[in-house]
Amino acid sequence: PVRIGLVAPRSSDAETFVAVVNQVLHDNPPPPRDAPLLEKLKSVGIGPNAGPLTPGQRKQWHGHIAAARARLLSASKHFATRILGWEYPPADIGDFGTDYRARAETALRGIGANIPSEMTYAVAFADESGANLNGGLDYRLHLPAGTPPAHGFWSISIYEASKDGRLFFGKNPIQRYSIGDRTKGLVRNSDGSLDISIQKARPGDRRAGNWLPIPADDFVLIARAYIPQPEMLDGRFHYPGVELVSHPR
Repeated sequence: PVRIGLVAPRSSDAETFVAVVNQVLHDNPPPPRDAPLLEKLKSVGIGPNAGPLTPGQRKQWHGHIAAARARLLSASKHFATRILGWEYPPADIGDFGTDYRARAETALRGIGANIPSEMTYAVAFADESGANLNGGLDYRLHLPAGTPPAHGFWSISIYEASKDGRLFFGKNPIQRYSIGDRTKGLVRNSDGSLDISIQKARPGDRRAGNWLPIPADDFVLIARAYIPQPEMLDGRFHYPGVELVSHPR
């Protein structure tokens, strides 16, 4: 076997990408089901025992990697089912098998994912009307009593959205990046429902305990429910749409 040294992370240039992929394939050999794909990838210098790229392979990678990544990023915006502004990933998330495109699209957004029986995801890029979520507006998310239905716990996290599709926590005055059933100080309505205030300015009333601060620009919400109940797995439950409660300031 070829001994591959550690690859120092640099910019997303093609040769670094190939070197990292080959190192991972060498250190953590892929399962037999990937053999047909790996056989095809030999021609472009990908494999657990691949050597340095040839001049021709290097030219191919430099000429196509940016466009290929852009196509995947664009496709990743549509591979989920959208309902009331929330996007629900396919049932095979976290256990992709040979669905390499879905795996790649997921990795571009969040590196990896759990299987649905352990945790469900829903991602909101938009409010209930389909308009992008933006820090210049105020929003509310109303969760009826007993939702989301999970045997474990649940959370709603907020991320800044970069132009290349990556998501990061952004600074906020109370250092709160998610809200959920374990959040201290939540104030529920008399019927047990919960109204989460999603806005930049701190609410001035009893809603302050339910405040999820947002960044100044576009942002994304990710809802997670751990050990979900059956209605989350079979499609009976969907999150209410994020409601716009103010106009641009």
